[in-house]
Amino acid sequence: MASVKFLGYIVFGSQTEREIQKLFQGYEKTLSEQKLKMCDDITEWGDALMRSIYKYVTKQKEILEKEYTKRISYLNIKCQQFVDELRVHEEANNIEQITQLLDQCKSIKYKLAELEHHGQTIPFIGIPGKDPMVKNGDEFNLSETENDTSNHSSTVNHDNEAEMSIGIDPRLNQNLRLTE
Repeated sequence: MASVKFLGYIVFGSQTEREIQKLFQGYEKTLSEQKLKMCDDITEWGDALMRSIYKYVTKQKEILEKEYTKRISYLNIKCQQFVDELRVHEEANNIEQITQLLDQCKSIKYKLAELEHHGQTIPFIGIPGKDPMVKNGDEFNLSETENDTSNHSSTVNHDNEAEMSIGIDPRLNQNLRLTE
């Protein structure tokens, strides 16, 4: 049966034409399902990365808090030692020793350790630039249908965003590799 057109649209097509259209609708459904799965995978990867970073941040803050507490404790001990020494010099009315003690106190510099930046490359998940859309004898490429005008590369090198370095534990990368 030949196809019948009405106002430029095909109303009745041949059995073969309907079969081809049904096949391609199936392909479209498959691609849609793959896209949804890949979106879920990308979201899971991002969530895992964010959880790993948050966990690392929390751990670093705990370490900082412990260091701070240790330094404050030491500071209080040193203060008490200076006060005790001051009392001895005050009882002896030794103005020169009191002045030296005060100068020593003023010259003390207490500070926490400096933050260190440890470069850590994050393995990004992404869609490859050129991938055959259909794999059969003809190898119909996606780039052929789009005249190769768009770049699907997931690597963002123009601003070095893809090689974002943050101070995370290298062991965390093992949990971030969701690209398979």
